[in-house]
Formats: sequence, C-alpha cells, structure tokens
Amino acid sequence: RLWILHREAPSRRSMLIFLGGLFVTPAIVGFTFTFAQADDSVVRAFLLANAPHYLAEPGALTGHSGFTPHLVFTILFMIASPWPLYLVILAIRHKILSKLRKFSSEMSERTRTMHSNLVRALTIHSMLPPIYFIGVGLYLVLYFDIYRHAALEKAIYTVNALPTAVAAFCTIYYVEPYRR
Repeated sequence: RLWILHREAPSRRSMLIFLGGLFVTPAIVGFTFTFAQADDSVVRAFLLANAPHYLAEPGALTGHSGFTPHLVFTILFMIASPWPLYLVILAIRHKILSKLRKFSSEMSERTRTMHSNLVRALTIHSMLPPIYFIGVGLYLVLYFDIYRHAALEKAIYTVNALPTAVAAFCTIYYVEPYRR
C-alpha cells in the first residue's frame, strides 16, 4: 500500500517474484519440520514406555524423538520471526497513515475509505500470527509432561488453524467487493 501511494502499481512479473520470495522461508520451515518426525518404531517404543494407553487407540502415529535440530529450528522460527516483522509492519503502517492524512484532501471520500479499510485489514492480519504461540505453548506443555489431555493434543492443530480462518473472514469483512 505504501508503494502504491508513492508510485504506480507494480507489474505482475515483479509481484510474482516478490510473492515467490515471500514463499521461500515458509517452504524451508515446512521442509525442515517434515524431517523432524521420528520413525514409527521410535514413537511406538516411546509410547510403550511412557504412555501405553495411546497404543490401544487406532490411528496413525507421528511424533518427535526429542529436540532434534529440525524441531528446534521450527519452534524457534515460529516464536522469533514475527517480532521483527511486527516492528516493520508498525513502521510501515505509521508511514501509510501519515501519507493518507497528507494526501487526504486530494482523494475522494471513496478512495480514503478504501485505503483506511485496507490499512485496518492489514493491521488485523498482522496481529494474527501470535496465535501460533498458543499452539507452541500447548506443545511445550505436552512435551514436558506438565499436563496431558487428549483435548490439548488436538487443540494444537485447531489453534494453529485459527489465524488462517480469521484472515479469510477479515478479508471478506474489510474488502468491499466481497461483502456484496
């Protein structure tokens, strides 16, 4: 949005390159997390020694054999990466709002409203990733055996799915053509 307030809209090619660049880091994290999974035999042996009641339930077994480098990288990435991005988002948001105030007399009411709604939607979208901290916290509670319950095990995935769902609703709410 800040770019568009200063310059023309970027070309389709440059946007595809930019979006591809944004995809690289999550792809690496997903790739490394795939290798953090332990073999089925390791998980079965661990469960047999520590929680044999899990083996009585049908279903697929997946798990970790401890804090492997892949797992530690994934957890640290999920915890540490949003904070510098939030600072950047807040700085850019401040610049966008100051530009909008500066040029508001030159804009139509419709354009001002559109920019305002977009900045609000982007701000709300930027606040969704900390929800992942809840999932990481639940994982750590279960991993260190502080408290164990089947609902917590399922809640990790449910909580981590919330930002995606809320983001879709925010888009529908704030982007006017979707509200019609």
